[in-house]
Amino acid sequence: MIKKHPDHFKDALASFNELFPKMNPVVKHVYHLVHDKHNCREGVKSVLKFPYPLKNRVMISWKYPKFYGGVRKNEHLLIFSEEGNKDLLEHHFTSTEKKEFELARTILRVFWVKPVYDSENNTIIGTTIRYAFSSDTGSSIPKWIQNAVGPKTALESVRGLINHAV
Repeated sequence: MIKKHPDHFKDALASFNELFPKMNPVVKHVYHLVHDKHNCREGVKSVLKFPYPLKNRVMISWKYPKFYGGVRKNEHLLIFSEEGNKDLLEHHFTSTEKKEFELARTILRVFWVKPVYDSENNTIIGTTIRYAFSSDTGSSIPKWIQNAVGPKTALESVRGLINHAV
């Protein structure tokens, strides 16, 4: 449990594009691409730094922000998925980028910020953060690099969110 109200994390989640490169050293940039016609999701492109001799990666996905009651009151969700991103790939993954980067796929990434309640008073006393990430990093990556980088990257993502909470 983190001794902060869940609302302290909302601004960091809302500023994901600017903050995530500061939160996670693997992430070089996160670019806004487009909002859908209903303005309920945002197309984003993340540029990831991989260790030599591997090529850097690009992930193009939809970002779904669900703040102030994304599921229940005082819960905040930030969901990333590549579901339905064919148009994003066609318009925002250039031929130059295809030569320079390996395309990685975000199957699902979720930050779920939930309140912790005092059982006696039913007041919020802190927060839990649940993080899930499933991806296809594109091409072959040696198992030792996957094992060294994967868990560390997930932990740095959560630590970064905690450190950037106001």
